[in-house]
Amino acid sequence: MAEHKSPALTVAMALYQAWTGKDLDLAMSYVSDDIVCEAPPGRIEGKEQYRAFWGPFSRISQTPRS
Repeated sequence: MAEHKSPALTVAMALYQAWTGKDLDLAMSYVSDDIVCEAPPGRIEGKEQYRAFWGPFSRISQTPRS
């Protein structure tokens, strides 16, 4: 089966790899300036608000599962 990657999938995977690699600056480079996100604390508008929301999560250590 041939592998076909859409541009959206390529960007999503790059963002995921940056995020899981704890490179918030690189991850944010894939986010649009005019992002709008509905999150549990409410509506997040703009890249700066989105970064402020996700920033603390990027500092959480991942504990390996046993």
